[in-house]
Amino acid sequence: PPPPSPSPPPPLSLLSPPSPFSCEPTPYPIPDLEIDRGACTAACNEAGHCCSTNRGICAYMTCSAGCHVAWHSADEDDCVATCEAANIGGCNFKHEPSNDATTHVLFENCFGADSCGCAAEQDASSECSFEACATGCRLAKGVIGSIFYGREVTDADLRVFGAARDRAESELDASLD
Repeated sequence: PPPPSPSPPPPLSLLSPPSPFSCEPTPYPIPDLEIDRGACTAACNEAGHCCSTNRGICAYMTCSAGCHVAWHSADEDDCVATCEAANIGGCNFKHEPSNDATTHVLFENCFGADSCGCAAEQDASSECSFEACATGCRLAKGVIGSIFYGREVTDADLRVFGAARDRAESELDASLD
């Protein structure tokens, strides 16, 4: 005998619409490396470090590279240790934070300032320091709106998250009009 056929779906009129209150949204954004690293790199720029790509100068990891390493590190000490190992390695360092090859990043640290993201008029000498990457590790923990090292969320973070959510909702509403 043929197998029984599946029962037909219920008529649409019998299905109830999903409740807008069926789940509580989290006040925290989904962690995003690009956004968080960008915010940390901006802090590096404010501190006088101009490199903003995966390329560095003088065979040292940059402050922005420290931001990348921080995003994948358990704590600041772990981040600084990775920076120190990378700086000893010379021109190239492959950061492999997990067994997932899509997370591996090659940092090329023997390029000129124009290749690392510095503007022509900027002084890139701050990137020629063994400490530049560790500076990124230190700055990461204070970036408001980004949760490096699993730190506790502050009221300032919640305000940033709320403003970002409100902005995104406004953009969505505008696109639907």
